[in-house]
Amino acid sequence: MTDFVFVYGSLKRGFGNHRCLEGAEFIGPGILDNAKMLNLGAFPGLVPATTGEIFGEIYKITPTILVRLDRLEGHPHFYCREIKPIFEGFEQNSPCFEAWVYYLSKDSIAHYSEICETIPSGNWK
Repeated sequence: MTDFVFVYGSLKRGFGNHRCLEGAEFIGPGILDNAKMLNLGAFPGLVPATTGEIFGEIYKITPTILVRLDRLEGHPHFYCREIKPIFEGFEQNSPCFEAWVYYLSKDSIAHYSEICETIPSGNWK
């Protein structure tokens, strides 16, 4: 288990769902490797890939916050969470955290990967 989560879309600071991280400790910016970001309209979704970087934020969370995030993300039906290595900062030689990351579920990938654009920058703005 881990006490960290990596967020990359509407949960980041300045976005509408950031309130769900109330009580979490902001660690800093981070990078996730080997994923691509899809534009689902009001928010992004991640799918596994052999290349690609996703830019987001790392937070230290409590079990209560994780339950809140699972509810928001529709885990495990819409998104599924997995533990992945996240590099702190924006360089791959920086410290690494094991953090929860929400990926689109297999059913969501089957539906959205054919109809949604990829965000090549890996940065939701």
